[in-house]
Amino acid sequence: MHCDTKLFKKGELLHKTLNRKVGEQPTDSNLKELSRLMGLQPSYIYQAIRYYIANLRR
Repeated sequence: MHCDTKLFKKGELLHKTLNRKVGEQPTDSNLKELSRLMGLQPSYIYQAIRYYIANLRR
């Protein structure tokens, strides 16, 4: 299995951060807040989280 470890780890971190604050799915306002706190683009955060979840199921 080839996995982008950096993206996977970032997704894991972001997912855990979001899960502490909210439920499962990140909403736009959650993404904006996290983006502001971590200095990352909301689209990157969303992509990293989706990548993490997708690769968890393997």
